Amino acid sequence: MIDTLLTEIDDIVCSEYARANKEHPAFASDHEGHDVLCEEVTEAVAEMEKVKMTIGPMAEAIRKNDQKAVATIAKAAYNAAYHLAAEAVQVAAMALKIQTSQKLREKTRWQPPFLK
Repeated sequence: MIDTLLTEIDDIVCSEYARANKEHPAFASDHEGHDVLCEEVTEAVAEMEKVKMTIGPMAEAIRKNDQKAVATIAKAAYNAAYHLAAEAVQVAAMALKIQTSQKLREKTRWQPPFLK
């Protein structure tokens, strides 16, 4: 099952990579790629923190047998995890873009447009 999911994620990462390349050119340097990657990682971590924040309240709602609260908290966990997945895809796509940007710069002696 995980192999199938990973294959599907690979397709999504490649799609996000292609979309990002249409909007923004290759990274001019590893420094630029690192900065973008750090931004995406920060956003992913923020979403993971939202997921983690649901664990304690859900356990408490379960102890109290408060099904409505459990459902509300589960919805919040789902929404945060959903956004976390999107951020993780962006992290993977930017890591891929760093690699391909390096290869492009090496292959073509590519320079950013402002240096041409």
